[in-house]
Amino acid sequence: SEQRVNEIIGRWGLPQETTNTHTTRESLEENLSKIRDRRYSVNKAESIDGLWAIGVPVLRPDDTPAGALSISGPQHRIKSDKNRQKLIELLLATANELELKLAYD
Repeated sequence: SEQRVNEIIGRWGLPQETTNTHTTRESLEENLSKIRDRRYSVNKAESIDGLWAIGVPVLRPDDTPAGALSISGPQHRIKSDKNRQKLIELLLATANELELKLAYD
């Protein structure tokens, strides 16, 4: 939520960890909007040089977060569109299975 984003920025700020780090509120909000729309995040060496990661939420039936799944690795393994798309599909499918279990078990 916007309130939670404000709390986090208020506490930690937006320090630059790498040249890819989002250091302005505008950049961060633009990225968060994309993440919400597509339902996954890609960290392109934003916190550690050379390390990319993909993350997806696992939501309860009321759309509150139950947790998250992520995978990370060297940039050269995740950067290719083919590898990245396959990892995204696997993470989203796994999150969907977990969400169904949360809803119907």
